[in-house]
Amino acid sequence: MFDLLPDIIFWIKDTLSRVVYANQMFVEHLGYSNLEQVLGKSDSDLSPNHIAKQFIVDDQKVMSGETVTDRLEMNIIRSAESAWFSTSKRPLFDEKKLIIGSYGITRHLQKQ
Repeated sequence: MFDLLPDIIFWIKDTLSRVVYANQMFVEHLGYSNLEQVLGKSDSDLSPNHIAKQFIVDDQKVMSGETVTDRLEMNIIRSAESAWFSTSKRPLFDEKKLIIGSYGITRHLQKQ
């Protein structure tokens, strides 16, 4: 479904912040061509260190039950330039209401 929204970057991560699913826009945003190239990788594997650290801190907060809604943040686009994005993240629960990961969306504001 999220592949039908070309301006949305969507991902799901496990409790170790490794990608378990992402839409095609997420894959291409990182400079890859298919999902298999990013599965199992963490932000440290996929992003510059200073950006990965913030993503990991966010993941830890979200997996403790916090949420992030429409936060304005800097990210890197494929041209290696910085750009503004609006990001929302939520914890992912199993049927017993235990947090098993996180999911989120982000939008490149200039493309909107």
